[in-house]
Amino acid sequence: MNKKGLAFTLESLMALNFLVLVMVITSFYLLHSTEYSPNKADIYPFSLNVLSVLDKQGALSAALEKNDTSSLGLFLTSLPPQYCFNLSIHNSAGAVLLSNNSGSCTFDQGQIVARRIFISSQNVYYATLRGWWNHDQ
Repeated sequence: MNKKGLAFTLESLMALNFLVLVMVITSFYLLHSTEYSPNKADIYPFSLNVLSVLDKQGALSAALEKNDTSSLGLFLTSLPPQYCFNLSIHNSAGAVLLSNNSGSCTFDQGQIVARRIFISSQNVYYATLRGWWNHDQ
């Protein structure tokens, strides 16, 4: 038997085994890396965007003028169910004037806090949005 042929055959089998191993490891990591694992850093920018939209639409001022948070509640419940929020509107002294929750989320210790200052009827107020992940979703 030709020893050169045997060496080439063994080398090609080893290369083929190595290639299959690399493909299996790559596909394993690709499949597991697509799982979404939320964290606090994901919630904070979304919370700032929520407060921005509510302020620019005038919903925060309207809720204060009407003393009614139903429109705020409708907006919060229209957000993706993975997000849980508690929105509070405070006066400049820090007293809570209005508050609303998004749906039936259970409170989580791992929450973030986003704030936005706005003016309504020539008075300064700030909105506090506490956000956390709804682990039931």
